[in-house]
Amino acid sequence: MLNDMPPRQKYLAMATTILVVFAIAWSMGLEESFDAMTSGTTDVGSLQTDFEENLAILAKMPEVEREYLRIGDIPGQAGDKNLRPALAFQQEVSDICTNLGFQFPPIVAKVEEIKGVEDYQLVKVELRTEGTFQNTVNLLKEFENRGLIFRDVDLQSARDRDNITARLILARIAQRITRGPRGTTRLNR
Repeated sequence: MLNDMPPRQKYLAMATTILVVFAIAWSMGLEESFDAMTSGTTDVGSLQTDFEENLAILAKMPEVEREYLRIGDIPGQAGDKNLRPALAFQQEVSDICTNLGFQFPPIVAKVEEIKGVEDYQLVKVELRTEGTFQNTVNLLKEFENRGLIFRDVDLQSARDRDNITARLILARIAQRITRGPRGTTRLNR
């Protein structure tokens, strides 16, 4: 049939056949495949941008570590290398008080050496709270249940008031942290 046609009509018949086949394929799913392929290029471009940003942050890693160690020295004395146990203890006491509904001024953990012991230290916080008798008892029980050491407890109440003012010095024994090569931290073993 195509052999009997003039060349111009052959080209038109082939072009029409190709267009019809393409239109049928487009309506049966070729459109979704094409959209998926073209959106994939933008996804790759977005991922490439994210990758480059992460590489830039990674290049700043030594600077970030130095800044972290500098900021971390706030709870103790300048140059204090016992940062992590102090911060962890400070956060633990803060969380206990907050969970039991107490409000108190910011607390700062301090580190004390234990005479004759090289691998451990005493981390302590001073805390002032005010609450009802039952709430104060619950707070003291929670501190005891967590295994905290009571260094000093002072409970005061006026005869005409229901609230108790508590001044506590709490402590915990923590493993000493030392600085290793290149500023890394490690627990003494």
